[in-house]
Amino acid sequence: EAKDFSRAEELYDNVFGQYRRYIGHVTKWVGGIFESPKTGDQEGNIYEPAPKEMQQSAVSFLQKNLFQTPMWLVNKNILAKLKAENGLKRIGDLQQSTINSLYSNSRLQRLMDAHAVYPASYSLDAFFIDMKNGIWSEVSSGAPVSIYRRNLQKIHLDKMIKLLEPSKASNASSASFFRSTSSVNQAMTDIRSLSIGQLKVLYDELKRGSKRMNHKLTKHHFTDCMMRIEQAL
Repeated sequence: EAKDFSRAEELYDNVFGQYRRYIGHVTKWVGGIFESPKTGDQEGNIYEPAPKEMQQSAVSFLQKNLFQTPMWLVNKNILAKLKAENGLKRIGDLQQSTINSLYSNSRLQRLMDAHAVYPASYSLDAFFIDMKNGIWSEVSSGAPVSIYRRNLQKIHLDKMIKLLEPSKASNASSASFFRSTSSVNQAMTDIRSLSIGQLKVLYDELKRGSKRMNHKLTKHHFTDCMMRIEQAL
């Protein structure tokens, strides 16, 4: 018979690790490229972007299962017996790593690349809008923002602001569904332009949302975020 909770902690860590892998698998669909090997006498393209609906579904899944705080992972009756911390940082770290992956230079470039050739594919603009609308949903709904979501929103905002900075183009490849793509200088593409547009839209929404927000911490959070956008622009 166990005398402590070490076995339970091991099981919890295994569950969290499997959850992280699921999130990673879904993230790959965004900006994903399918490869269909063919010989010279076969018709059709070898490389094609993942269907728009599939990419949208992936973003929707991440919004529902990661960016909406997965409270089942922070059950206080369980964590209080296993760890000194209560999951705030652990969830934030996973959200941050996923956002960093979603907004990687090469992934954003693939979205632009695909849309230039396949106008009906999932566009960079649509991706930016879907991410903002999900992560910042409380701004329009007027609901108080929890500490988990306040941290997430700051992570997202910080990443959007970083997209305004020039980045070094590289020939180094980044794999995406068996295809390798190179990164670009984001300041010389629509990445920067669309980021500025999204930040301006978000600023206006935060300004309106702050006026009707009664929750003190959320109001301070909105003010902080507006100041960050002002400084960035």
